[in-house]
Amino acid sequence: MNPTGVTGDLYPSVMTKRLHFGLLTMAIALTACGAASANAGTASTTSTTVFATTTTASTLTIAQAGQAYLVAAAKVNAALGTFANAASTWGSQTTGAQIEVVATPAISALKTFQASLLSARWPASAVTDIHTLYSAVGAFIGDLQAIASVTIFSEGTWQVTYTRDMNSLQSAVGLVRFDLGLPSAS
Repeated sequence: MNPTGVTGDLYPSVMTKRLHFGLLTMAIALTACGAASANAGTASTTSTTVFATTTTASTLTIAQAGQAYLVAAAKVNAALGTFANAASTWGSQTTGAQIEVVATPAISALKTFQASLLSARWPASAVTDIHTLYSAVGAFIGDLQAIASVTIFSEGTWQVTYTRDMNSLQSAVGLVRFDLGLPSAS
């Protein structure tokens, strides 16, 4: 994963291995959220951050919300799995353009997942954690959008940000799963 074209000892393969491990961890965390559900909905991508009202008669029950969450996460699971598999093959000759081609479907799936978080009428007990998850997904999207431009000089900063955002995302996933009565992702 070296968009600068620097080869050999100047660009260590450690980044590729760390990135693959992190993406695999992310795919596993989200897979635990929804791999069992195969029919992901097709919500439109939106940049709006207005959250759905949760105090109407159409608010989902905990069981319904859990199922809605699993369905929404299914597409993300597949896209991140594909992305993690591709990342495992990256080396010093991988270009930013190649990374971007692979990252685009994962980013799109994450944006669709975010939109589904906005569109459902979640139980009141889950709303705060759903908002936290929405924000954590947004930060992770930013990390993936920046990955193609990581250089040998910016790798350390990107890795720190990515690790922080990954940890926040995994925490938010855990909280939402708990709120929705789903088993732990661990």
